[in-house]
Amino acid sequence: MGNGQSVWASVSVELFRIAKAVIPHLTESSRPSGELWTKHISGHTPAGQRATLLKGLGHLPEDTRGILSNCACLGEGVDVPVLDGVAF
Repeated sequence: MGNGQSVWASVSVELFRIAKAVIPHLTESSRPSGELWTKHISGHTPAGQRATLLKGLGHLPEDTRGILSNCACLGEGVDVPVLDGVAF
């Protein structure tokens, strides 16, 4: 993994850790319900595993919120219709 990619992978892991730590401290009305599903993919993630994770993101249980971070492999044109938002 290149230096830039390893930095972003580290940032993703830290983002997940922070999200999981912050959620219990939110007011009940602001707290997302259900479980938090977090995964990271990069250009080094095998294509089959990327496809499996994208499919999984699109088929999470009703009470699960998902975060899929990526480094140098997803961009405009990713089609996961059930997503509420995408940040680039």
